Amino acid sequence: MKKNFHVLFVCTGNLCRSPMSEYYMRHLLEKSGVNGVDVSSCGVIAQSGEPAAENAVDVMAEEGIDMSGHLSRPITQEMADIADLIIGMEDYHKRVVTRYFKNTNEKFRMFREFCDDGRKNMDIHDPYGEMKTSYRKSFNQIKKCAYSLFAHITN
Repeated sequence: MKKNFHVLFVCTGNLCRSPMSEYYMRHLLEKSGVNGVDVSSCGVIAQSGEPAAENAVDVMAEEGIDMSGHLSRPITQEMADIADLIIGMEDYHKRVVTRYFKNTNEKFRMFREFCDDGRKNMDIHDPYGEMKTSYRKSFNQIKKCAYSLFAHITN
């Protein structure tokens, strides 16, 4: 495994998908006793300091993961520079990050690329403002991709 490897999850507002991905990946790493991997998240149009969406916090709590302390943050060049791997939820995120942040094209990957359930062409659905069932659906997509990503970064 690569030491001091940093994964940066990116979504739109850093309120749902990227924080759920961040906290779930941290959970997998901690549960497996993996050290040397840092995980964080941000958004391409995020405001600083907004709490995660209540439904996202609730869905994560159902998994035994406390995401209640999450505060949103916009992506910066420094974040992009520190990251060894940048994971986006939809094509829009890739377009913004690779266009406005230098040296990101080679390390940017779509989360769906890690899904091994035949959904490699599907974005991670943005549940913002929708019912809790939509958040669960998005989280289930995240979980399916997270296992393959976990194997990728720990091997």
